[in-house]
Amino acid sequence: MKKKYTLLLITLCFACNTDSNEFTTNSSSQNEYKAHLKSSSSLWSLQTDLMKLYNVNNSNPVLLTEKIALLDSLANSLPEFVNLKSTQYVPITTYEVDDIQNNYDQIYQNLNRTPEFLNILDTIILTDFDFNSIQIEIENEVSFSENEKELLLFIAYNSDDKWDINWKKKRGISIIQGYNLSKAHAVFNAALFSILD
Repeated sequence: MKKKYTLLLITLCFACNTDSNEFTTNSSSQNEYKAHLKSSSSLWSLQTDLMKLYNVNNSNPVLLTEKIALLDSLANSLPEFVNLKSTQYVPITTYEVDDIQNNYDQIYQNLNRTPEFLNILDTIILTDFDFNSIQIEIENEVSFSENEKELLLFIAYNSDDKWDINWKKKRGISIIQGYNLSKAHAVFNAALFSILD
């Protein structure tokens, strides 16, 4: 968590100390950088808010269906979450959770992403990475779309505090599968898998 706040502080200091000519030249790339950094950190912030609500309102549900129902109810009480949802939003099912829990290695091996994306994802999932370094690497990869950068940063936010490859694979897969549907699904899945593990 300290890494994230330090990174934000460094980013703010860098933005304040930028030479005006350099800013004019690089304003487009800096604006893109700030936009997806803000977006991925706002997803993280929303997930954190959801987890705080869950911890306060946790009635110790035992069944997975109860955990999903409670988390969904709490998520829908957050205006930021509701704004991310599409009209077709349905939370992850117990079948989908079980599939990730039981088949995460196979799902991970069969992710349909570019080699560059998978390389960064492997670094996040399989190593004890430095958040600042991985963020710079993501930001500098010209082949990534803004959505890919946002997704990888959100996975990194969710992976830098635990050194368990299986746990990181499960949560990473749940976030990717959620993000493929919507940002609301990604936030929900990340929160749910943090509850489960």
